[in-house]
Amino acid sequence: MLLLYSVPGLASFSEDPCRVAYLHADKVSEERTCEAAANAGDANAELGYGLILWSGDQPAHDRRAALEWIRKSARQGNYVAQISLAGFLKHKEVPAELGNPVEAYAWLVTAGDEQGARRLRATLSKPDAARADELASDYKLKYSNLEVTRIGWWFRAVDFFSRIWPGLVILGFFVAARRRLTKKLLFVMVGIVIAYASQYLVLWVFARAVNAAMTVFTNPEEMLGTMLWTFGLSFVLGLLAPILGALVLYRFWVFRRWIRPVTIVNA
Repeated sequence: MLLLYSVPGLASFSEDPCRVAYLHADKVSEERTCEAAANAGDANAELGYGLILWSGDQPAHDRRAALEWIRKSARQGNYVAQISLAGFLKHKEVPAELGNPVEAYAWLVTAGDEQGARRLRATLSKPDAARADELASDYKLKYSNLEVTRIGWWFRAVDFFSRIWPGLVILGFFVAARRRLTKKLLFVMVGIVIAYASQYLVLWVFARAVNAAMTVFTNPEEMLGTMLWTFGLSFVLGLLAPILGALVLYRFWVFRRWIRPVTIVNA
């Protein structure tokens, strides 16, 4: 959640009092500054103070109050707050008295996360699904804005590109090597499987690396830095892995065609 919170203001991230208070319980003045800004109605501060109360470095947390602060930010159209609030309200580990999947669905729809909203709606009963649709229509009318829509479209575009990227890689290799390939359809089918498997392997390793970072590092600064580096590296490798997988397949296929059994003729 802190990683999401940091992205919109990455340039001034190190000076944000809410971020400093989140990472360091002894920074009392920064926490008070963050709380004052939240009380003044600043949407980013409302989100930041809510995250402090939810899971900050402080020894005591007030998750009920945290949800209220994040909800205030979400009602101002803060995209990260809307996504964060939806994640908290639908999470299985959140206490039942705090969870609310119906409201979570409404915030996902408002934030433009249609795929996540569909998955969540499929888990609801018919009465809850009807309530969720009604609440989502109301929330989208009241709390959505153009900025949220643009961000939602951006995330959907990135997600769509990541899904079709391995297929585009294979098609590119096929166009470049179609004259050398005898079993063209088989090459495309096997290539797509290998390309997507390579990308999935990178994402699997990334997920394990993030989990390891959260358990190995006790310092929040080190943990956040490791997560940022791991995220960037996984993005690069996610683009390169399908290319490398397709290249290996292509070279293997070409070599198999070039290599012929050698017959030794005795004089």
